[in-house]
Amino acid sequence: MPTALCSKSSSILDAKGEVDMSHQFRAGQTVRLLRSSLRTAAGDEFKVVRPLPDDGGETQYRIKSVREPHERVVKESDLSKD
Repeated sequence: MPTALCSKSSSILDAKGEVDMSHQFRAGQTVRLLRSSLRTAAGDEFKVVRPLPDDGGETQYRIKSVREPHERVVKESDLSKD
């Protein structure tokens, strides 16, 4: 099912235009990485850039640390609320 980011509220909308509650985190939210294998010199605090569209697997997010120039893609199970 395709999803879209609603820029006004940073909510995820499904194909019917309804809010998709399957995403635990929203764009702009501060999150922490849980798995030690993903920790880097950037630390473990990141901002969610955006949730990624559902690909039939576990929900994924694009995240970014202020200490790094690049973004990362991580699974929802690798994140916790700050």
